[in-house]
Amino acid sequence: MRWSQVIYRAGCALTALLLTGCGSIVYKDAASTYATAGRAATKSVADAAASLANAQDKLKASQVASNSNCPIAEQRIFLRSPELSKQLKAALGMVPGATVPEDCKKLVDCDTNPNQAACRNSCASAEEANCIATVEENLAIHLKSLKGAEADSFSTAVQPVANAISQSEYGRVKPVAAVLVKDNLIILTEYLDMLEKLAVKRESEVAEDAKKLSKRITDTMGEITKLTGKQLSTEGKETQTKVTNAIAAMGKFVSDLQVIAANAQDAHAIRKHVVGRSKDVQELVASIKEVAGSDAMLGAVYSNLAQIQARTDYQRRYASAGDAYSRSILLSERGKYSYVDGEKSLQAVDTLFDAMTKSHEALIQLVMNPSEKDKQAIADARFQEFKMIAEDVATLIQLF
Repeated sequence: MRWSQVIYRAGCALTALLLTGCGSIVYKDAASTYATAGRAATKSVADAAASLANAQDKLKASQVASNSNCPIAEQRIFLRSPELSKQLKAALGMVPGATVPEDCKKLVDCDTNPNQAACRNSCASAEEANCIATVEENLAIHLKSLKGAEADSFSTAVQPVANAISQSEYGRVKPVAAVLVKDNLIILTEYLDMLEKLAVKRESEVAEDAKKLSKRITDTMGEITKLTGKQLSTEGKETQTKVTNAIAAMGKFVSDLQVIAANAQDAHAIRKHVVGRSKDVQELVASIKEVAGSDAMLGAVYSNLAQIQARTDYQRRYASAGDAYSRSILLSERGKYSYVDGEKSLQAVDTLFDAMTKSHEALIQLVMNPSEKDKQAIADARFQEFKMIAEDVATLIQLF
């Protein structure tokens, strides 16, 4: 499906209000929800947010597979490199009072004596992997203990270490950005469903929904805290700022949900708060949109590098194949390694968040004017728009 068709289909939902050729308006079925409509797109966009890490793993996979001595039974797998040895050696003196793990000595020694037999192995041993994990956790804990300029200075100092570890690890835990995007897309679609219940005066369900959403956000923030306590961030200053802004927006939103839950018996107070604090939701949508798109183009670059490497390997095997049948098998597998269009992927993500923003605006108007049929019609049309875009975004991103 062409991207122009996605835009056309989205426009049809609103054009239907005027009955100008897209067919009669399709009102939102009571059984349809934003959470259901957005489920496939949520997974696809979350995968897109992790595309950089996934693309880098494709490049590392062939190195791991080519070495029969790689300790793949271990929890974490690292590829050896001169840069990793150099940065680990520098990292050992960064945390005051920290002891050097015994497992680190051999790995650090490779910086001085790289021609040793052990240093020529492309994968770090199980003991060395434990060293790397311990050093990273010590640095992450120390960074979290610092504040202000001191924290900024230390973060800058450990960035080369973080980069070396990230570039060396295969199957690294997904970055904070991916967790933020996935969980908040689920939270925001469920919040839109909650607003609709409020608009149609199902207030008895609203407070309970608010409690559940508040807990979900709190759990997400706890998961992020756990991640940052063990893993250094390799994201640049700009992306880190976007992540920080998103976490701050989550903090405001969870406070709003707690107020809604506390006013379970006062529908008027809930409506007033939802309308008065609607900008908090818009800020959260905007901040998550920024995080989701921050690595999209870079992820596409790494993904294409992985595809080039894979196709080069196929070309070598194709040239050495002894018969036409073997070559036909390789040719059929070539299609698995298509190139990524980063611009289209980013555009798809942006369009989904824009549709979410429009749906939120329409539902706020409906909460304020629940008996006005034109407000209901617009809200229904915005849902149809969101639903169609979510379906198409899921399909398009999977194609990339």
